[in-house]
Amino acid sequence: MSTGEHMVKCRHRTTGYPEKNVAKPARPSSQPLYLGSRPLPVLRLFAINTSHISAECHIRSSALPMSASNLHSSRIEPQMEKRSKRYMDLLRRRLPLLFSITLAIYAFAWYPLPAAYQGAEGIMVALFLFALTQEQGRPMRTNTAFLLCMGLLVYLVAGLAYHKLVLPEGFKVSVRFSRYYLKPLLIVIVAFGLALARPRFAWLFLPIAFCGLLVQLALTIDGSLIDQILQGYRPSFGFTNAQHSGVAFGTALLALIIFAPRILHTRKPRRYVYGALLLCAIAIAAACVLVTQVRAVWLALALALPIGFVLSLVYRDRGRKNTFKGIYLPVFALLAVIGITSALLLTTGLEDRLEQRLVATDEQIQELQEALTLEDVARTSTTIRVASWAAAVDWFSERPILGWGPGTTPQLIEKAPYFDDWFKNQFGHLHNSYLEAAVSLGTVGLLLLLGLVVYLGWAIIQAYRSGAMPRDAFIFSWTFFIFWLVVNCFESYIMFNTGHVITACVGGFLYHFYLKAEIKDHDRTPGNESGD
Repeated sequence: MSTGEHMVKCRHRTTGYPEKNVAKPARPSSQPLYLGSRPLPVLRLFAINTSHISAECHIRSSALPMSASNLHSSRIEPQMEKRSKRYMDLLRRRLPLLFSITLAIYAFAWYPLPAAYQGAEGIMVALFLFALTQEQGRPMRTNTAFLLCMGLLVYLVAGLAYHKLVLPEGFKVSVRFSRYYLKPLLIVIVAFGLALARPRFAWLFLPIAFCGLLVQLALTIDGSLIDQILQGYRPSFGFTNAQHSGVAFGTALLALIIFAPRILHTRKPRRYVYGALLLCAIAIAAACVLVTQVRAVWLALALALPIGFVLSLVYRDRGRKNTFKGIYLPVFALLAVIGITSALLLTTGLEDRLEQRLVATDEQIQELQEALTLEDVARTSTTIRVASWAAAVDWFSERPILGWGPGTTPQLIEKAPYFDDWFKNQFGHLHNSYLEAAVSLGTVGLLLLLGLVVYLGWAIIQAYRSGAMPRDAFIFSWTFFIFWLVVNCFESYIMFNTGHVITACVGGFLYHFYLKAEIKDHDRTPGNESGD
């Protein structure tokens, strides 16, 4: 037997393959070693090219059946991937419905059901973040309001690290207070959710919020509270204090008057029902504004309602005939408020108490001068506010660029030498949202917030000019702006849920008109059409 035949048979025995199915090996690429004139058999054996043996072994191993675990995993992974994709597609398709449900809970439950309100807020943020990863949220990635909020977030995070290094001993910034200044992002989130929802739901959003106020009122009012109110007591109706309940019902009263023509613009059988409900709602809101005795709300309404009436005349629809519902109904609603207020004063005996409340400011001129110089702070609401504002100006002048940091206002009040123990125990804020933001965030943070307000105002004007926003919503936007501008001069609503929810609901409702048009324009752009 030759050496080559011997090698082939050896390979057959080692691999176990039949001889007839195996091709002869190729000539080895390397020469065998020789000892003298004869080759060494063992070295010649190992000098044979074994690449074909590896290939055959690979073919053999691939032909073997898979193990049970490998086969199971190979089947499960595609199934899980398909199931995950199916769930994601379902969530994407149901995103408008989920947003609508969450927004309804958020608007309704903010005081009657605090746990539901907090849960809805978290879900709302999660849905918005999910939408940013989908085609529906692509326009929001470059939205100016969203980018301003992201800039504010970066500033707050950087400010936390900065203030920990530079603040004097005994001062500490707060992450919880930092979140309060990021709440304007909720305006963008609410507007985006309303833009995805059906138009009919967007117009039901504010009435849902008002129903939440009525439920809160029903849960807190009883016979004994009514007796106390008739004796001059200022009720809070379960809110933080009377100021917060007054501003909530003041906002509702403003909206009811401005949107009265729209509410009554129905067929006659329904018009009478809606008219009766509207009159009851206006009476309840006006009564709550009256009995809470918040002078800042009275002043804000006294400025906002006449401006709203003037705007309704300036921006009336000149293409239509001036009907009763279009022009005179707002006047009728305003007169109804005055009549209801007068009737309440005459029948309840509150006029003496309210007169004392209005005249009290005139009798405090000397006390105000002392509070302004921080010499002696009397325990009245007016002098307390003036003293807080005077101290805030001094604190702002010490750190005008980056401020003291969120959460340091209570610490500044605690360490101030011109406030007594009663003042320090009672108050931990400055009773002014603008000064609160200036002291905590400095000029940089204040400019970011101001930029957001200016942009939202510009967007509302653009929405009205393009026809995306109706006339009554445009008028309401400016009357609410005047109202909110005034009341925030006398209370730090930027630090409380009352301010957060009102700005999110009202601001989101108004901004959604512009945002909805922007999303539609984005979808019409070539290359951006959705595959749905």
